Amino acid sequence: MFTFYKQAFKNAKPQNAKTALFSILTFFVFILIVAFTFMPVQQALQMFMMSMMYQGPMFQAALPLIIALIIPLLIFLFVGFQLVVGTINVVYKAIHKEDVHLTDVFTAFKKGSYLKSVKLALFTLLVMLITIIVVTVVNQLFSALMHTILSRMQSGTGGNMGALITVQLIGLTISKLIASLFIWFFTYIVIAYVVAYLRDRQAGAFKDVKQSFKSLKNGRHSWFKLFLGLILLNLIVIIFSEPIPQLVVLATQHMSQNLAKILVYVVI
Repeated sequence: MFTFYKQAFKNAKPQNAKTALFSILTFFVFILIVAFTFMPVQQALQMFMMSMMYQGPMFQAALPLIIALIIPLLIFLFVGFQLVVGTINVVYKAIHKEDVHLTDVFTAFKKGSYLKSVKLALFTLLVMLITIIVVTVVNQLFSALMHTILSRMQSGTGGNMGALITVQLIGLTISKLIASLFIWFFTYIVIAYVVAYLRDRQAGAFKDVKQSFKSLKNGRHSWFKLFLGLILLNLIVIIFSEPIPQLVVLATQHMSQNLAKILVYVVI
């Protein structure tokens, strides 16, 4: 696995600066577009919630929200996804020792490629929807399971807070890890059919999607190395963002009490 990543970085090394610059600029533009297009959604959502609170007309309250949601979807279909394709194209060319240029960011906007990219963007929205549904269902099932386990532990251990907190943190970490497995798997599928699209602009969009699933069966297992590396990195992020901060808070809380007792004894 580490050899796989080392070789990829080694190939891209001569153009690291350009690759990073073009990727960061494209990502920055993409974030600006997302932030700008979702501003009306927040306002429409607030209006919808207020209308529901005061029992206003359902259709009149929902219509602005529906329109506000359609706009970001259209922006993603016709602009946003193409920028994502451009970023992947820059990284792909750098790894394969090809010259990287700023125009590579806009490769999906070229004549003959744009319509195909829109079709892939539609499929990407479907993949995102499936991912959200799967992750939501998994989280709900795991939450129900953890609730049952904690309830039984609470009655069986007599409310041992240390054991309950430990199991809760472990459960939270496992829940996040399971969700990340699905998220990164679907992310790999998206990257795979974008790469297939970049390799062959003449092939149909559906053929690119089929090719992304076929890449799972390659003999070198390169997809698994990429997937495993992303999961391990994600696990580190999960550990440092969820259980460790809570453990630090708990430890600091007890430490503050001990220091307070020491100060009281010193003063007395």
